[in-house]
Amino acid sequence: ARQSSQVDASIYEQAFANSAVPLAVVALDGSFLRVNAKFVEVCGYTDDELGERTIFNLVAPSQLHVAFSYVSLVLRGVDPASHLVVYAVTRDGKPASYAMAVSLVSHQGGPRYFSTSLVPLSNVPQAHATDNTGVSETLS
Repeated sequence: ARQSSQVDASIYEQAFANSAVPLAVVALDGSFLRVNAKFVEVCGYTDDELGERTIFNLVAPSQLHVAFSYVSLVLRGVDPASHLVVYAVTRDGKPASYAMAVSLVSHQGGPRYFSTSLVPLSNVPQAHATDNTGVSETLS
């Protein structure tokens, strides 16, 4: 593969926009910076509606403390390479058929934003949401 400096940035933009994987870029405060069409399709909110919400609006209420704990740990610099998987809810508050996988993207040693994808529950190996910082919660 070519070095990233040799690849035109538009290739990354096209890959993000046209990915079959639901992807979002999320600010450190949880607001959505960018979502691709597949993310909009799967989560059921329009791009404009997501602009008025945060990622925490998509997290199952029983999982919110897990999400907040993860964000707190990452922003304090505790294991910034960790990732989080939490169960999600649909726009009407019912359990979704997907979970959210969230990873921190850093730049020059500091947190920059979160990369988020929606993962079908059939691909989540455990019956509970967890991250590799030790924070976990059983789905109720």
